[in-house]
Amino acid sequence: MGNGFGVSIETVAEFVGEVHDVLKDRPVYYSDYIEGHCLIPNTKILKSAHPSKVSDFIIGSNEARKGKSNKKVSMKRLKELRKQLLGSLT
Repeated sequence: MGNGFGVSIETVAEFVGEVHDVLKDRPVYYSDYIEGHCLIPNTKILKSAHPSKVSDFIIGSNEARKGKSNKKVSMKRLKELRKQLLGSLT
């Protein structure tokens, strides 16, 4: 979303960190394809039991990111930002 408004991932990460410093309850977001064994498979299971626009959006959005690299920020840089942000949250 930030890319659409011309906001850098660094600015977004800094903002999320500042909000978390105050509220202590914000998840860490970073732009990436969701892999693994939890969120997407569970979203598909939930969708099969209770179809919804939300599950369609999550799955569709993730599929749209599959195989694409972030043209403005490399995946290496995103992982560095994630590590940096997660370190500041402890």
